[in-house]
Amino acid sequence: MLDIAKPREKDVDVTLLYHTAHLKDIDTGQQISKITKDGFSLNIMHLAPQLVESKAVETPHFLNTLLKEKPLIKEGVLTVTAHTHGAPLVMANLLTTTKEGVIPDVTSKKGDGFVSGVASGKKFAFSTKPDSVFRVGNIETNALAITWDDSYWFVALATIFKEKGVTLIKSDMPLTFELKGNEIHYSCNRKGNVIIHADRKPSSVQINGVGIKNLEYDKVRKTFSIQLSDKSGTIVINDGNK
Repeated sequence: MLDIAKPREKDVDVTLLYHTAHLKDIDTGQQISKITKDGFSLNIMHLAPQLVESKAVETPHFLNTLLKEKPLIKEGVLTVTAHTHGAPLVMANLLTTTKEGVIPDVTSKKGDGFVSGVASGKKFAFSTKPDSVFRVGNIETNALAITWDDSYWFVALATIFKEKGVTLIKSDMPLTFELKGNEIHYSCNRKGNVIIHADRKPSSVQINGVGIKNLEYDKVRKTFSIQLSDKSGTIVINDGNK
């Protein structure tokens, strides 16, 4: 879960609420808080910012509960609070479930403007300075968040995405996409232009099943440009050798 708060004139506290039935189910911590029920825990790992305050807060009972439940059990909510410091605040909480007492299979480390890690074998990274470019492994991007393996990338809200120094995607609007093989599944909030890398001129490019006519390919940069008129869809790039 990624939440971004942008202060205007004054810094503020930002508080996230995680609701549960009973106050006794909540266990708070600086790095991880838990909500445990029936032998299983929802682990809420506080990955960013570095300093957060988590509390188990008692909440009032509803009238229906007062009438039907005896004896009453304290109800509660987990609150996670952080403070802005004159810049956009990124609050990142990774949610996993385990058996009670089992440590989540998650590791993370802080980088220059980002946090990266592995959750149950899946690599991830997210920006702590929104809109700024960060580098993790062979990847360079200004995405809000990414996850990937050797043949797949999921990229959220990026205008630039590079791998091994090659610009694979460049967009004039924030683009969220999945890139695998010859297909790009995308979503965006407006129309815009996207530049895509291809080692050779594609034999055809389709957007939502409709072929692009008169596709222009830049042999020097090894890219082609397309206009996205739909806010979501699939781009299929057919290899020039086929």
